[in-house]
Amino acid sequence: MFTDDCASFRFKNYESPKDISKIVSYQQRADFLSAKGVSNLDFESEISREIVWMGAKDFFLFDRVSSSKRKGWRVQFLLHPDIIFEIGDDSVKLLGDSHEVSLNFIVNEHYSISVEPGYYSESFMGAKETKIIVLSGVGSQVDVKTYIRVKHD
Repeated sequence: MFTDDCASFRFKNYESPKDISKIVSYQQRADFLSAKGVSNLDFESEISREIVWMGAKDFFLFDRVSSSKRKGWRVQFLLHPDIIFEIGDDSVKLLGDSHEVSLNFIVNEHYSISVEPGYYSESFMGAKETKIIVLSGVGSQVDVKTYIRVKHD
């Protein structure tokens, strides 16, 4: 998750790359993994993401921004150039050769889903045009929950 203020990020504002973000918790068992990180790209906001994996097909992303003032925010999903996608009201379906991935969103603030141009690179200097799925809105206490389900043929 990013806020509009993350666009003013400059390496010179940090003593070390380690100051930009960090992992704050990590748990792993046979069929479960959870990792939570925080970002310091916006000095006026607390930004975090927790990734939870439960078995081979289910993933959850918990993105949060907390700020004393309302600001623009966005969550991005960069797609492989060969992926076909369908956008619903609160979901995106990604279609590949032998699999389907559904992304379902629950957001506590008004938001929109849009598509932006982007670049994907499998190798050095090998950029290909692709699409980025973007959830965006404005708020001060924003929670974006993404449930990701993988279906194989």
